[in-house]
Amino acid sequence: MNRALIFPTILLLALGIVAFVFSGGEPVTARKNTVVFANADELKTLDPGKMSWANDIRTAMGLWEGLTAYHPKTLEILPGVAERWDVSPDAKTYTFHLRKNAKWSNGDPVTAHDFLFAWQRVLNPATGADYITLLQHIKGATAFTTALEKNQPADFSKVAAIAVDDHTLRVELDHPVTYFLDLCAFPPLFPLHEKSMRPFSEGPNTGTYDPKFTRPPHLVTNGAFQLSEWQFKRHLLLTPNEHYWDRTNVKVDRLKITALEDQRAAILAYNSGAIDAMSFVPKQFGEQLLKLRQDGKRNDVHFRPVFGTYYYIFNCTKPPFTDKRVRRALALVIDRRLITDNVLRMGEPPSTVVVPRDSIPDYTGPAGLDMNIPEAKRLLADAGFPNGAGFPTIEILYNTESTHDKVALAIAQMWQRHLNIKTSFKGLERGTFGADRRSNNFLIARGGWYGDYLDPTTWLDLARSTDGNNDGKFASKDYDALLDKAAAEGNPAKRFELLREAERVLVEDEMPFIPLYQYADGYMYNPDKIEGIDLNVRLLTQFKWLRKK
Repeated sequence: MNRALIFPTILLLALGIVAFVFSGGEPVTARKNTVVFANADELKTLDPGKMSWANDIRTAMGLWEGLTAYHPKTLEILPGVAERWDVSPDAKTYTFHLRKNAKWSNGDPVTAHDFLFAWQRVLNPATGADYITLLQHIKGATAFTTALEKNQPADFSKVAAIAVDDHTLRVELDHPVTYFLDLCAFPPLFPLHEKSMRPFSEGPNTGTYDPKFTRPPHLVTNGAFQLSEWQFKRHLLLTPNEHYWDRTNVKVDRLKITALEDQRAAILAYNSGAIDAMSFVPKQFGEQLLKLRQDGKRNDVHFRPVFGTYYYIFNCTKPPFTDKRVRRALALVIDRRLITDNVLRMGEPPSTVVVPRDSIPDYTGPAGLDMNIPEAKRLLADAGFPNGAGFPTIEILYNTESTHDKVALAIAQMWQRHLNIKTSFKGLERGTFGADRRSNNFLIARGGWYGDYLDPTTWLDLARSTDGNNDGKFASKDYDALLDKAAAEGNPAKRFELLREAERVLVEDEMPFIPLYQYADGYMYNPDKIEGIDLNVRLLTQFKWLRKK
């Protein structure tokens, strides 16, 4: 038997199987106006009020549309469901004028009441919305949520968001929010179709819904696409919403969204042509792919530092991490450059701050804490653990995808070498990891955050005591007061000074989490075949603008 023929035959067979599976059994050459788009992991939810993961948000932006939308290249704010808006002289009252031709995927008109229904649901603590604070800029919203939390009567009519008529929505804010129009393009502020959700209500007074309302054929959306099929752990099929007001600009007939957690399978599927675009550059092969791009041998690798930060979260409710001296000591012995250059090796900038540097015009962050081993040892001794004596073994929680295990091992070695602290590891699949982190079931957990709007508070709010994404349960009245004072400050320069001080408290004093590096991220797609995917700093892909050449 000729061995020289065996391996190429097996490889071709594997490529054929991969292409068949990821194209849904449809030959790659016959896919014409179908785009297959791959994420690195499965969606968590298609409930806009409850989502916070990037893949969910990207998909939601294809299915729904907010009052405003983002320009695909510049992220400039564009009209969405609202064709225009007026802003009061004090910048606190917004009046949105909705398009009369904005329609849901079942043909119903989109009205101001659909936004109010969705917003009331986000403000209800029973919903479990991670982004509840985004709507609490509205006058009366915090009081509404607080009353529900205390099981007291809550009247949503006292929240200053009013449907003047079906096509006019007026919103009054507690204070000027310079990025409010940006928030209006973000999923938690998307409208919802109450009538189609009604059969899934879990009780007239609960405000909660069975998540089956997000499954086809039940899901009714108002964006460029509608959800036609959801095969669990296989793919979602999006097709154009024929009632969408801008239907003529939706050029893709079928958009298949799949998940490829195995990086080797991902690159194999992509190279075979079974996948048209990926929302990630597989890190297992990232160094080689970036080198090929640099050498001009690949034009399909799109990569850059982005609007995101990778960090470690301390559980601030569990000793010894209730003591900020311990938290600072562990941060001060981490060699970030070693991690980015020797472990990750994909051009990630090391970072001692949470807001990516030079990412927000006119905002300059604090210095943060560089590596300082003598100071770390002093702090640990002052906290009662000289040379690590008596310090408990600490566990790092991370999800098993990507390079999180390698980063954890590198940091554990630094803690052992410099502070004589022992570490154990708990690697979980993403869903279980997220549940453990959210339920505060960890000592130290890996964290990562992509900014949701162009303002420092998209990171700084993560440490607010009442924020739904504050998984470490850090609580400081002084820190919250700084954020409140910044929110009330009308002078933009003075406001940024207050936010800079708030960030300084986080990364130089309290240290509820350890900033490690700024994300570098990107896509894989061939620009000669696909357009409409733009490498903007926030990696916001607007599926509406996808085109197959």
